[in-house]
Amino acid sequence: MVVVAALVVRLAHFDHLAVEHFDEGVYVSNLWFGAEDGFRYPYRHLYAPPLVPAVLEWSMIFLGTGTWGTMLPGILFGTATVPLAWWAGREWFGRYAGFTSAALVAFADQHVLFSRTALVDAPLCFFLLLAVWLTWRAYVRDSWRWAVAAGLATGLAWSTKYNGWLPLAIGLAGGLPWVVLARGREPRPRLLRVAGLWTVVAVVAALVWLPVFRDLQPHGGYEAVARAQAGYVVGRSGWPTALRQQMQNVWW
Repeated sequence: MVVVAALVVRLAHFDHLAVEHFDEGVYVSNLWFGAEDGFRYPYRHLYAPPLVPAVLEWSMIFLGTGTWGTMLPGILFGTATVPLAWWAGREWFGRYAGFTSAALVAFADQHVLFSRTALVDAPLCFFLLLAVWLTWRAYVRDSWRWAVAAGLATGLAWSTKYNGWLPLAIGLAGGLPWVVLARGREPRPRLLRVAGLWTVVAVVAALVWLPVFRDLQPHGGYEAVARAQAGYVVGRSGWPTALRQQMQNVWW
């Protein structure tokens, strides 16, 4: 019922949805560029990796360039995050926490809003949560197969947005304290095992992300992306302005 409700609220007033944000225009524009531009917006690499634009391109090929073709992928990823949050929360903290997690994701206004766009945020949230859950499963099951699956999910997150490598940091930040605080087992053998599993996750994620890295080379490599993204970091001098802007966002 919660998943159905999540889908309903994300489809509400579907005919009012449209590509409105400049970044959305970048992501949905593959079909309007030719071979001389690499079949994409020339500066797309500065906005996001190619996974979501490719998904949107194929969605528009099959469903047309209207609302269904451009908005359906985000809605599906956003809705799929609800049962994923239920399952992860249930396994981590119990059945009530799982249900609460699903409900919070289903009706979170920000998540609903971003699911109803052609932006990368809804797919990123899905892959991030999936990667973290799979990493945890690899640790507790002591399984190389789950580690490979976690690496695949992390690579997909990384191919969705440039900060999609975060599951690696989360897995490391969670794995090491777990080794130290776990009871009833020798920490040293487990430390080596967890380190090995994390390494598998990292290597597989890097291999999945490698085509993105290669795709960046004709455009100045990852350094060009890093320089562009560094412009968003303004330091403490920009905090008051950012705070006022965020207060206005919340007000609206």
